[in-house]
Amino acid sequence: MPYYYFQEIKTPLVLLGIRFMKDEQGKVWMKVGKRSRKLIYNNANPAGRMSNAKPD
Repeated sequence: MPYYYFQEIKTPLVLLGIRFMKDEQGKVWMKVGKRSRKLIYNNANPAGRMSNAKPD
């Protein structure tokens, strides 16, 4: 498993145990309580963007 360096994003959801983190590539991860982190946004390939689509 690769190593990641995370920086926590400050949000009021910390009071509820929900934390958001950003790694060195700009990907956003979510951690709820003591569960493992889950990738929720990949900055390198955003959702809905096709790699073979032509720019307008």
